[in-house]
Amino acid sequence: MTWAIVEQGVRWCSAVGVLVLTTGSMAFGQPSQVADSDWSTVARSLYANIDQTVPGRGTTDYPGHTIDSIPKATAMVLLAELDRADLRFEPQKKSLVRLAGRWLLEHADENHDGVIGWGVPVAWDAYGDGSVNPAHSEYTISTAIVVDALMTWRARDPAAPGKEILDKVGRAFDPYLNLAMRSPSGLVPYSLRDSDRPYDTFNPAAYMAGQLQRYSWMVRDASRQAALRAVADATMESLLRHRQVSARKSWYWNYSVQENVPNDLPHAGYVIDGIRTYMAYGGRLSGLFDRYAVLGHIRDFPIEGGTVRGWPGFRGDVKTAARSYDLGFAMYLACSEEGLTNLRPSLYGTLHRYRMSDGRYAKYPQGADNASPLVVAEYEAYLYRGVLACMRAQREASGAGLESARQMAISGASEEVVRVSARDAFAQTDSVPLLDPSLGSVVLDKNTKATVYRSGLTLKFEDAGIPLAILEGRAGRYVVFRRFPTDALWLKKLDTDSKVLCALPIVHGNVNPLFRAAALHGDSIYLAYFDNPSSANWLIRFKAESLCTEPGGVRTKIPSLEDPAGTTYEMIPALRFLVSPQDRLYLVGGTLEAQIHEAQIQVRRVPGCRHVVESVATPSGLAHLCVTPSPIDSGPRELRIVAPSGIAVPAVNSAQGAVWGLAWSQGRLQIEHARSADQLRSVFLRDFLSAQHSGWLETGLSNEEGRIPWSQVYYLNGLLDMLEVSRRSEAAFRIFGPLLAAARQRLDLEIGLIDQHYAQGRFQTRAFTVDRSRALFAVQTARLLLLFERYTKEVSRPRQLASLITLKRDVLELRNHIDVLARKGEKPEWISPGQAHLRWPKGSKFYFDGVAVPYNHQNEWAYAVAVVADPNKDAASYRAAREIAQLFIGHVAPDGNLPEDGVWNYWWGQAFDGWSRLDDVSKNKPEYPGDKGKAWISFRTIDAMSLIAVTRQGSPLLHKNVVNSTAALAARGLLYPLVNQSLVSETGALHLSPKVANGYSRLTSPWELANAVWSLSRLAPEVEP
Repeated sequence: MTWAIVEQGVRWCSAVGVLVLTTGSMAFGQPSQVADSDWSTVARSLYANIDQTVPGRGTTDYPGHTIDSIPKATAMVLLAELDRADLRFEPQKKSLVRLAGRWLLEHADENHDGVIGWGVPVAWDAYGDGSVNPAHSEYTISTAIVVDALMTWRARDPAAPGKEILDKVGRAFDPYLNLAMRSPSGLVPYSLRDSDRPYDTFNPAAYMAGQLQRYSWMVRDASRQAALRAVADATMESLLRHRQVSARKSWYWNYSVQENVPNDLPHAGYVIDGIRTYMAYGGRLSGLFDRYAVLGHIRDFPIEGGTVRGWPGFRGDVKTAARSYDLGFAMYLACSEEGLTNLRPSLYGTLHRYRMSDGRYAKYPQGADNASPLVVAEYEAYLYRGVLACMRAQREASGAGLESARQMAISGASEEVVRVSARDAFAQTDSVPLLDPSLGSVVLDKNTKATVYRSGLTLKFEDAGIPLAILEGRAGRYVVFRRFPTDALWLKKLDTDSKVLCALPIVHGNVNPLFRAAALHGDSIYLAYFDNPSSANWLIRFKAESLCTEPGGVRTKIPSLEDPAGTTYEMIPALRFLVSPQDRLYLVGGTLEAQIHEAQIQVRRVPGCRHVVESVATPSGLAHLCVTPSPIDSGPRELRIVAPSGIAVPAVNSAQGAVWGLAWSQGRLQIEHARSADQLRSVFLRDFLSAQHSGWLETGLSNEEGRIPWSQVYYLNGLLDMLEVSRRSEAAFRIFGPLLAAARQRLDLEIGLIDQHYAQGRFQTRAFTVDRSRALFAVQTARLLLLFERYTKEVSRPRQLASLITLKRDVLELRNHIDVLARKGEKPEWISPGQAHLRWPKGSKFYFDGVAVPYNHQNEWAYAVAVVADPNKDAASYRAAREIAQLFIGHVAPDGNLPEDGVWNYWWGQAFDGWSRLDDVSKNKPEYPGDKGKAWISFRTIDAMSLIAVTRQGSPLLHKNVVNSTAALAARGLLYPLVNQSLVSETGALHLSPKVANGYSRLTSPWELANAVWSLSRLAPEVEP
């Protein structure tokens, strides 16, 4: 196979040509720009048409055209008004947010039957079968749209009655959890009336399924969370079974199973919106939907004579013009998806035909065969929602700006939401938050015993530990399980009643390996794991059916993932299994693309790739979205697509937003760019949930193999960064706000487990000693102390940490550490006599005994001391930390100025110079040529953050130089974006260029979380606080 590689900006002009040609063939017309003033004019006139006492009230489109209130209309006004508030558009006009929201809450049971739900104010025979539903019967689509609006109100308005909303929404969902409340094909029903249940109607079921999946993230009870997701999954399974494919290869659905008629424009839109919401909130079946094909169906509705047709073009028997209702929902979809940008001007261009001389908008456009002067308040509400969505998209299209530093500011209201979210999160849910729903809803009790609620099943584990993966097969259910606190890895087979049939220990030599990925393919179970002593990833294959009788597995070493940091970092790049449409099994990670056949591995290297971010099968093989190798050693990086030769490669352009969504769809390779806060959140959540199950694969892991400081500490700091940047930046708050309570609760859980490990002596590691004896390393304990200190200071009402006092003493005094604080042992040309530094004493069990530690090791220790030490009570440690910083400044950063090229040495002293056997420097390393390598970007970032902390109490000019030079390096991508954690309190700005941010915006491994948080915050559109 040969490969085609496209970097950012290449083929951009040709790609635009294809886009215009394709759009033209869809009859939506050539793209052109709509001015802000054009959208604003329409928005003003629509606002003026809204009833100011009951928003959405007015003439209905039901028999008699009575004047009444339609809950769907009020919900659309609420959603539009939330956008208007965000945009600060004409704030002098009365906000209808609370008025609309309160009306919906207070009219949640209009028929007084005790069931929460919304409908329409008229009796209606929806299917023409003679069964007339009374007025205010609960209809699924009405309820779904209202709960969408209410949950959005809760998420975006700090003054919203959050508890009341959750109560009403939860009660509205209750009837749908009844297994009897299903249509014959497994869909949630059209309404709660028995007479409507025989009909399988896709559009209300899809919209409701998306909202069920969304709400499941807000539920306290794990069994209820699983039940909500099971209902959503069942509806999505039915949609997958009954999908249709148009000539343009877009996916669409008929109105119902019983009717061979495609949906009209708004009902097709409901299906689209329901599926994309389900996918955005991690629905278990998301990977089975072709997002491009689903969204592409909107392009099946042509424009003829300046009017959008209300039915797909492939339905030749109906050419009715779209209602204003249809147009409004289509505008909302087109303006909330970056991939539909070129439809917006064409849709806007039809609006004038609906507008009448009095400023109202008619049901049908003027000049259409079915035109009339009828104005429907509900339809104007839909238009208002669509127009405000387009105004918001227009504002966001201005992008994140090009400056290398963005000043951060946030409104008082948003800051209060962050504070409350972080404070009250402990009461949010019993289940572990921010987990991939494909695993199920997991509860850990006080003894760290797990219960998993999954697809109607309850799996209760008797031994303490973490269920890491669950595989469903014909021969049974298989669980990869890690015991707590021993880290022992097991593969368990369960019968259909979830009884354990057998349990196999997964060991490598006498070491507990680190689980990486699992797949059930054909008759085989494949497990990938990392073994620390061999510094390698391994693949082990078991026969699924005979697992209990023939437990022996076939083990194969996985070739290097070629992480640029070196061979000791094979555990860093993500490993993922992928099954192609031809049923071929692949394992992808780093630069590796491996096809697996039984226990054989056929290897290809992905050219021009530092590590793979996304992969997809094409007819000619796998294509990949990759992070590129840096043009300079461990410097800034970019994204590119690598595809087999002959496959046309779409262009990647960082100016358009975060790059994501690589897919083979509609006969071609496709990619998306996320720009809005909602889109960026979807990208983040998608990555976060798939990155080793959002860190779950290392949750509860002890430090036996040294993973707590080099993975979990990075990842948990990333969760703290979500809280920190959301407190400071309105733009970041729009991305992460809905996730903050879950982030806080995850912090409580995982920091509590690490606290147990340290308190009980399980932070010592075997990973870095010559005889695998346990040892404490200063760089590791310092990192943990900084995390604990940050957690206790930045989180309201944190957990009480049993180990914190001991940990502080251990770090400040280097108690029981393999490192020692020394004032001799190095040559005077390197260090002044008596100046403090850290060493590994000769004869200690580290590989480099007898020499000083590298810069980043002792700088991290100095960083922790600077943060926690009392200058008087801990005077000796405090003074030593300052001397260590001064040593680094003297060698690397004169006057506090870090090198402009971002390059400095990793090591210093004897370790830099090297030694011979005759020098008798080290027992474990009798001779050594010296390490003259340059510090990797992660180590440089540690050095810079340490220097900021240690110099804060010294010379103001020195400290200013450190801060300014660090900021300059961060902006250019020569330090990790996470260094902004130290900069924001100094400068009030985020120092990161958009191009650099794009390269770090994608998250594949948990340790990358903090980099992604700061990068997405930089890519977020500017928002006026």
